Amino acid sequence: MDEPFGGTAQEAYTRSGIAEAVRKAGGEMEIIEPHEVSGGSYPAGKGYYRWMVYGDVLDADVFINVP
Repeated sequence: MDEPFGGTAQEAYTRSGIAEAVRKAGGEMEIIEPHEVSGGSYPAGKGYYRWMVYGDVLDADVFINVP
């Protein structure tokens, strides 16, 4: 769910080798399109009360973030 400063996310994943590593591991890359992100309101948030969120994250049973 990266948004690189230079180029597209697909270019960054290819250049960094991430796309190839995911493919070799049997995974599947998913590039987020801008229309798939929406704003949300989180009144109980700590410092952030509104945030743009990828819709599938909100629908997931489990989400593991590995920075």
